[in-house]
Amino acid sequence: MSDITTDFVKVTKKIVAEVRGVLSALHLIREDIKLIREQVEARGGKQSSETQAVKAEAQPTCDPRVAERSKGNSKIPQFFKDITKNLWRDLRKPKTYIELGAFVFLVLYTCETRRTNTLTKTALKNSKDQFRADQRPYVTLAAAGEGAYPIMIVPTGEHAGHLAFKRAGTVRSPG
Repeated sequence: MSDITTDFVKVTKKIVAEVRGVLSALHLIREDIKLIREQVEARGGKQSSETQAVKAEAQPTCDPRVAERSKGNSKIPQFFKDITKNLWRDLRKPKTYIELGAFVFLVLYTCETRRTNTLTKTALKNSKDQFRADQRPYVTLAAAGEGAYPIMIVPTGEHAGHLAFKRAGTVRSPG
């Protein structure tokens, strides 16, 4: 994979992590809204603030964060509140949808580039293997009969006892 592609993948992973963080903050805000809505519906909107505080303290909950928020002690920083406010405002603009479309296109382009790089590597490996197999030196011996090359054992001299034969014209070697 090229350096640009790996850098893009790293940046994309960071962006996905940040988006997950924002989505989790939005999920917590949604839970707060549900809790407030349920409390308002349960009291009918007419109970005093003291009664509301007593009910919030008496309400059993397994998540301490939800219990603290129901008491009015929200621990969500103003930063996340601003982000959600700006997000909902920006979702009304066409520019946001164009940017999201461009992001999706960029992700698809990166996936296609990675697939192309993989196919190119495979093609180069296959070509290299085929070249080696095609250019590998080999020796063929002709069958006995007309045009045959004699094979004999050298009787005397420096190579006595070795097998000697004439080389056929189909011997290949690289270079």
